[in-house]
Amino acid sequence: MQNATPASTVSVVDLRQRRLASEISTPGCWLALPVRSAPQRFATLCGDGTIESVTLDDTGALKSRSRSEPFFDADVDPVFVHSETIGDRHFFVSYLGQVHELDLSQDKPKALARWPLAQGADAKKGWRPGGYQLFAVHAASGRLYVAMHPNGVEGSHKNPAAEIWAFDIATHKRVGRMPGQNAIALVAVQGTTPRLVALDGATMGLVLIDAGAKPRVVSRMDAIADSATQLELQ
Repeated sequence: MQNATPASTVSVVDLRQRRLASEISTPGCWLALPVRSAPQRFATLCGDGTIESVTLDDTGALKSRSRSEPFFDADVDPVFVHSETIGDRHFFVSYLGQVHELDLSQDKPKALARWPLAQGADAKKGWRPGGYQLFAVHAASGRLYVAMHPNGVEGSHKNPAAEIWAFDIATHKRVGRMPGQNAIALVAVQGTTPRLVALDGATMGLVLIDAGAKPRVVSRMDAIADSATQLELQ
């Protein structure tokens, strides 16, 4: 569990014994991201542009730490704290629209790739990502869906989506675009067919989207909350 006291620490809880196992200091870093292939390791994003992995011993206490090389510049183009995963591959998106892919499978995290969301005419029109939970990954199809808005400026990184763009992760190419539904949060339904659930920031509504070859709204339910910013599927 991530703490701010205001110092940044992570509490490790032993669920079997129902006790606090340890509290680990993570100065200058934020998040507690699980590493799927290593249950005793988590990662945390750091303000110096790195990501740090923290390995625990069998008691839940700190065993070791390791930091990646810097992969972003927080002063020039910071990344959103929201991330998505396929196995041990973690994806982050930056304010200016760069996708960063990292490998957390080893003790030392490693940056794998960086690629832009907007190019050419779209870049000239200032298309940028925005929202709170602004993108989703559908693992089976290898698609990344991201909430985008035009005329992006400093401070527009929380703007709701004018469009939702779809990308092929393997080729880094955009393969579709669809109405944005004012989305400020997106989650992907992990099945054979790509489906998204979007949170409409204007109506506080849930929108179920078939995100296949011919995207369409399947259904929507408005006014489900007062001021939600996050979604989670169970």
